[in-house]
Amino acid sequence: MVADFLFIDEQNSLQTHVCLPLKEPGYSVVSHETTNPDVYDPEHPWIRDAEDDPTRANWLRVFFDPVGNTRKPVFLRGQVLLFLLRTFVDVVVVGILMTGTFFPLSLIAGMMGMDIKLMQPIISAGAIVYICVFGLAAFASTVSHIRRLRDSHRSPLWAIVVPIPITLALAAFALTLLSPMPDPGDSLVPLTTDLWIMNAYSLANLTWLIAGVFVAPFTFFFVARGKSDIEKLDSF
Repeated sequence: MVADFLFIDEQNSLQTHVCLPLKEPGYSVVSHETTNPDVYDPEHPWIRDAEDDPTRANWLRVFFDPVGNTRKPVFLRGQVLLFLLRTFVDVVVVGILMTGTFFPLSLIAGMMGMDIKLMQPIISAGAIVYICVFGLAAFASTVSHIRRLRDSHRSPLWAIVVPIPITLALAAFALTLLSPMPDPGDSLVPLTTDLWIMNAYSLANLTWLIAGVFVAPFTFFFVARGKSDIEKLDSF
């Protein structure tokens, strides 16, 4: 003799049928999954509808249209995309333009006693690319924060925190370039305009990284975690 039990997991839309023998020790479990037609994406239950779906997001609006709302899954995917863009530009594009080589490739070649140059360094071009791309990414991130704050019914003025890192970085870059170059006799390495620009870039990048460490918790723990209307309905 066995007793039949049916366990229903409403959150994940699963039903488990369990057969428990009453006389013999142990039990056997037979389970099957059923699809709830009310669930938008059974494989990703945190995606409730099309507005939550990053694969259907209009990224031009997410990054450049401050009038509108952005749900949490789309907002987080957008921040990851901007992070990958900044990393690729800083490590690959700007690195090649300023040094003439790709750092990992140069490191491996140096261990083998080789010197590999992909191109002649164009330091000024690298600085321009860095400023343009990071400035554009900061603008896109600010718009994305505004939309997310509006979706969670909080003041969009909180987004003023987002451009702080790039503002400090640009200030450090400008102040370095505008400051007088040291006397060549006071330096072991002869200072040139290109080397002075690279120093300005290095200081700006370090400033951006340090400021970004303090802004990141604001993005992921304050802005991203705000509840949308649909999440508030789920709590009732």
